[in-house]
Amino acid sequence: MRFRFQPGKLIAAVAYFAQHKLPKLDKLKTVKLLFYADKEHLLKHGRPIFGDVYFCMPHGPVPSYSKNVIDDTLDGTDEEAGLLKYVAVQYQSVGHKYPQFVLKAEPNLDELSLSELQALDAVIERYGGMSPWDLRQASHKELCWTIARDAKPEHMESVPMPYELFFEGTGRDEQEILALALEEQENRDLADRLSR
Repeated sequence: MRFRFQPGKLIAAVAYFAQHKLPKLDKLKTVKLLFYADKEHLLKHGRPIFGDVYFCMPHGPVPSYSKNVIDDTLDGTDEEAGLLKYVAVQYQSVGHKYPQFVLKAEPNLDELSLSELQALDAVIERYGGMSPWDLRQASHKELCWTIARDAKPEHMESVPMPYELFFEGTGRDEQEILALALEEQENRDLADRLSR
């Protein structure tokens, strides 16, 4: 399954996390929360929130485009993405050595649907209080990550983690959603071929 990356949704979600004053909201914690939000929404609705491309990396599942935007934000070079319009980067913090995101402006919630906000709220409730390292450890128990890691050639540090893997080990309802999502992908592929 393939989706188009939605940077506006990413920016709104990171600002939404910051608005909730989640502790130690650094790069590692943010990418893990994004992963869990995408997974939550994908399993319930057949599509992720951000449309990112995921990789199995040593620190767990990583949304590639989102990580690039976050890296640019931390470097102060995100003029195009616009995340710095909504969050500031706090470089000095008592009890945490990594830069953290703090709210600068209210998130643009018009970027997010009701179901996407519900997925973000569920993730905030379930994972928002966890430390970045604890979230990393939790993500290492995700079946989608362990399957990709176990299939990874030894010489490679990262491999793609297809959305289909997110459905591994799920119940009948989620498997039905997967079947519908795969059918929608086939329809999109057919429409693309016919439009050429």
